[in-house]
Amino acid sequence: MRLKNGEKISGKVSAVSEKTVHLTALTGQEFFEALIVLEDMSAIAVRAAAKQGIALEW
Repeated sequence: MRLKNGEKISGKVSAVSEKTVHLTALTGQEFFEALIVLEDMSAIAVRAAAKQGIALEW
């Protein structure tokens, strides 16, 4: 995930609400979590284990 300020952050998506994404197991910071405001995101990349018809809406 790339934020509008240019920072990159990645981890496991734990929950998604109407305005936020909760990430756990942050890459390089496994003991931390993050709550990202959707308005602060500029781009996302998704890695899927199998092709399962992933639908991304922004």
